[in-house]
Amino acid sequence: DDANDLHQYVNPAQEDHLALQDACRKLGTLSLKHRQALVLANVDGYSLEEVAAICGVPAGTIKSRRHYALNILGQER
Repeated sequence: DDANDLHQYVNPAQEDHLALQDACRKLGTLSLKHRQALVLANVDGYSLEEVAAICGVPAGTIKSRRHYALNILGQER
């Protein structure tokens, strides 16, 4: 397949840079409330309850926002 053929010519550092650019682009497509829930929980390491307190909404709302954001980013497991 062409993608696998091209893969052998791409420097791993370039691949990482492209992946980071893609992730940043996708994050930019999220609304502020969804991006905030995702980043605070998944990047900054806050619990759902802590994120809820920071955002002033119930923990269930944060869970929903985070779930939605992960689905948009194609990362839901």
